Amino acid sequence: MDAVICCPLVQGAESFLQRWAQRYALFLASGTPEEELIQIVARRNLAHLFQGVYGAPRTKDRIIEEILRTRGWRPQQAVVIGDSMTDCLAAAAFDVPFIGRVRPGEVNPFAATDGVPTVADLDELARRWEQLAA
Repeated sequence: MDAVICCPLVQGAESFLQRWAQRYALFLASGTPEEELIQIVARRNLAHLFQGVYGAPRTKDRIIEEILRTRGWRPQQAVVIGDSMTDCLAAAAFDVPFIGRVRPGEVNPFAATDGVPTVADLDELARRWEQLAA
């Protein structure tokens, strides 16, 4: 856990979260055990940026379903940003728009998925947010 707490954030993550948490309800969903994830987020001083932090044993599709249900949102009122096909498939299960993060130099896991927009990091996402969110 200490290694995760000390590792650098994804490029642009902190500025993206600081900016957009003021306008949107942001949630964190991970395969990490939920209690551990909550501690990590708190120790990194990021908890105030999220409306909810969710982890295992819940699956990402169940997390998305819970957020939509408890907020009373339609799928078009949300977006999932993720870096795995698990994220993409969970969003697709509820018709929630998806934006994939593909690290430079890595194989694009979303290449075979028609129409999935991708970004290299959260700086790019911030620059393209209005276009992608439309």
